[in-house]
Amino acid sequence: MKMLMLAVVIAMASNVAVAQVAPGAPRRLTGAEIRAAYVGNSAYTAGRFGPKTSAGYFAPDGQVRMRSPDVSDTGTYRITDDDMYCSKFQKLRDGVETCQTIWQTGTNSYEAHLPNGAVLKVIIVAGNPEGL
Repeated sequence: MKMLMLAVVIAMASNVAVAQVAPGAPRRLTGAEIRAAYVGNSAYTAGRFGPKTSAGYFAPDGQVRMRSPDVSDTGTYRITDDDMYCSKFQKLRDGVETCQTIWQTGTNSYEAHLPNGAVLKVIIVAGNPEGL
């Protein structure tokens, strides 16, 4: 009986621990949530020059502008009815549109999951602090 009680207590403790971790688990965003997070705001991605190696701004008119030490580029973005963020740049990816899912990992932290399996970690900040 003591062993059964110990097993129940351990199971309950495990469930509590999982419940505490679950709110921080990555969650795929809907199209409306992507719009709310991205449109009119900027994104930073980390790279070899630190946490703000690349910066991008998502203008309300569907234009996207980005800058990194290696390239500056402009293009367009759209958010699809099936909850995908799609972008097409003039230089990046040879001008081919790429669609990706967006996952929220924290308050202003996101992951963009590209079709080739790459995952970009993104921090969203309000407005256009880089003047892009």
